[in-house]
Amino acid sequence: FHSGVRTSSLLNHLVIIAFDGDAYRQCAKIHHYCFALGTEGVDFSEEKRFLTSGYLEMMWKRLDFLRLVLEKGYSFIFST
Repeated sequence: FHSGVRTSSLLNHLVIIAFDGDAYRQCAKIHHYCFALGTEGVDFSEEKRFLTSGYLEMMWKRLDFLRLVLEKGYSFIFST
């Protein structure tokens, strides 16, 4: 959004969700609206292998959060 064509005005309408502390701190350096989404007892700072318990916990947490976003009438996009 910073380098896109005519996208900088959208930054004030964008909330970035971070799953771990490092991602949150990096977000906070470059953006005003960051949200740390954590799950007690699960560390999202490392890679989670497909279908492991950590991976499934992360996916369920993400799905639950996305459900709340949609229920409130908002939209979301995924980016890496």
